[in-house]
Amino acid sequence: MRVSKKYDVRLKEILDAAEVLFAQIGYEKTTINNILEKVGIGKGTFYHYFQSKEGLGDAVITRVVEYIAARVDAAHSRPSKNAHDKMVATLYSLRITKTPHSDLIDAMGNPYNAFLHQKVLIKVVERIAPTLAAITEEGIS
Repeated sequence: MRVSKKYDVRLKEILDAAEVLFAQIGYEKTTINNILEKVGIGKGTFYHYFQSKEGLGDAVITRVVEYIAARVDAAHSRPSKNAHDKMVATLYSLRITKTPHSDLIDAMGNPYNAFLHQKVLIKVVERIAPTLAAITEEGIS
């Protein structure tokens, strides 16, 4: 039986399922069929949202990195007396525990997620480094 859902709802289901599977069995061992079974969709539906497993992996990574970046931005934008306090708050915001994505973040340190780990590190540095540089420059001034 076919169940129609709004685009954003189905997209979230696919991303959530992929994130759980990547955390449990790893990116390399997770197949598109695993995701189809977990979400209860057909291949056509999957390919409506993503061109490939790698595209899905990139979307999961983007979602996690944007979550981390939002925490960093919130910490950075808090009213603080000085750059030191901003830097401390920003670095503490990078400590991800008991959050929506903490299972996957924890699992990224495992060898079976080396591919995701490398991609996340690159994206985090690209997204977070400018904020850290701005705080550092503020401190130097």
